Amino acid sequence: MENLDIIQAIFWCLTYVFLLFYQLWKKEQIIPSLVVIQNLSWEFNSVLFSRFFNYALLFRFLWLMLDFAIFMTILKMTIKASALKQIRALLFLTVFFIPVFLYGDNLILAFVIDTVIAFCWLLDLVRAKNSNACLVFVGFSKFFGDYFAWLAYRSDSSFVYLIGYFVLILNVIFIGVSVYRLISLRKS
Repeated sequence: MENLDIIQAIFWCLTYVFLLFYQLWKKEQIIPSLVVIQNLSWEFNSVLFSRFFNYALLFRFLWLMLDFAIFMTILKMTIKASALKQIRALLFLTVFFIPVFLYGDNLILAFVIDTVIAFCWLLDLVRAKNSNACLVFVGFSKFFGDYFAWLAYRSDSSFVYLIGYFVLILNVIFIGVSVYRLISLRKS
């Protein structure tokens, strides 16, 4: 199980690094704001309240730093766009979500959050009505991150098994829509 957990952590690191580089390169936000806020709040709490110093804490700390960098690039892009209301909303929601993650079973909560994140990505994609190669890569790296997390923890509870499976289905739909739109755009 530990090896599967490390593999999923590596795939999520790849996702965050790619998102960060894409945002810096294209000066374009492709990650939904709610996803950034949830990730930042979750990682902050998981690092702050971790009881053990192990590989998982190191990955969480790395994720926290990557989430913070993604958040800061979004704020920088937002400031340039003179959207002060969006900055206030992002800061408010970040502060609001932090206490939410202080309660509950961490494993179950992680998979619930992952479900919300998968929905946010899919809804954002459907609303945007376009795609790019970055979204396809993000879809695959998210899928493999979630897949290896699901393999590592599916036997811990029936709820984790079912909701993890549902997240994988949402990720496959996201990949399918992204690839279909990318192919359609290239043909036209």
